[in-house]
Amino acid sequence: MDVSAEAADVVVRESLQATEAAAKLTLEGVKNVAALLLAIAKQDMKVVGQTTAKRLARDPAPAVVIPIVNANLKL
Repeated sequence: MDVSAEAADVVVRESLQATEAAAKLTLEGVKNVAALLLAIAKQDMKVVGQTTAKRLARDPAPAVVIPIVNANLKL
């Protein structure tokens, strides 16, 4: 194979990898924006952090307590 052909092949391969990485980052950002817009549309302004009792009282769904047994924990 000619040296110039190998160089062209490397350039094409690296440009495809850069395009793939940019597409992955763009899709990740679109997913996060969609999740944020969905939370705003549901009037659910809490997207991170701890939940307060006031917020739980506002939620119409009943609270569910999930027991955690030591046997279920992976150490």
